[in-house]
Amino acid sequence: MSGKTLKKVTKRELLKIFQLTNQQKYIDKLAIKFKNKKILGYGTGFLTDIVFDNYDLSKLNIVAFSDKKYSDTENASYHGYKAISPNEIPELNPDVVLIFVYHDSIIKDFFDKNYPELNSIQISIINNSLFYRIKLFLCGY
Repeated sequence: MSGKTLKKVTKRELLKIFQLTNQQKYIDKLAIKFKNKKILGYGTGFLTDIVFDNYDLSKLNIVAFSDKKYSDTENASYHGYKAISPNEIPELNPDVVLIFVYHDSIIKDFFDKNYPELNSIQISIINNSLFYRIKLFLCGY
């Protein structure tokens, strides 16, 4: 992002960007691709809230969500799913990590560094077209 100042994006602005792409079609393709796979959602911020409020994730086999904010919490839930600390991820042993943040490279680096033993596929909930539009908005290029 080389010296560019990032804009702070609001939930409303992010939703408008989401509406420019067919995210449901992308989510449905993920559901087919990862049918019968144990999926961990990572990230529980407002991007995730937008996805839950506007898209159907019921075809995905999401078994839990993880975020560092659940590090000191027991028996937590997020949108009806079990919410766990990142420290609990190895116990869950997911087949797929579905990343719900728009700076997914940070999360992928986190998994590579902390959980190299997991044979999980790490993929972003947002497709490349949407990621590009968010980057344009945030960085102005």
